[in-house]
Amino acid sequence: MPLYGLCRRLLAPLALLMIVGLAAGGSRGAAAPVTYYATLSGAQVVPPVLTSASGFVQIIFESNTKRIDYSIVLFGTSAQDIAGAELREGAFGTTGILTQKLAGAGWTQITGALGLTDSQIATLNSGGFYVEVRSVSKGGPLIRGQILPPAAAGAQPTPPIPTPFPSPVPPSVSSPSQAQAQAAVVAPRGLITPPSTGDAGLKRR
Repeated sequence: MPLYGLCRRLLAPLALLMIVGLAAGGSRGAAAPVTYYATLSGAQVVPPVLTSASGFVQIIFESNTKRIDYSIVLFGTSAQDIAGAELREGAFGTTGILTQKLAGAGWTQITGALGLTDSQIATLNSGGFYVEVRSVSKGGPLIRGQILPPAAAGAQPTPPIPTPFPSPVPPSVSSPSQAQAQAAVVAPRGLITPPSTGDAGLKRR
């Protein structure tokens, strides 16, 4: 057999092994996505807002691309009253600064994607971001929720959003003003179905 042909036969399997090894190494080096959650309520707005609206946020972070994919679902409000949603940097109970607009007006469910800087990734991991949904009728914030790391302070992560979406659970509050605001939060389950009134609305002869 010619030397050239022999070399080709010997080198082909080696090249294949190198390709497989590089692919396996790349797979091992890729970090798994991390999921963050936030519940939205008027009680978390500064100052608290009395509203029947509530909501839920899910954020999936990809460390290799430094990108987040987010989903927001709202309850107890109409698309016509939604002015937009924003990602803001700030601690719970403070008025933070705008980082990025997540959505415009006129929706109750939205998805999107956003790239983060290294500094913003550190803020995300420390629980320093919150999502704020703004209202047309109120001319400002309607509901808000702090984005918590999966196991912040030893807390169990919120379960993923199933279909249909569950009603969010508003966070516990301590101040009287927040308690009054939270008491007004109505968390419907799934689709809103008007209750049966029987014959209460019938006019009797």
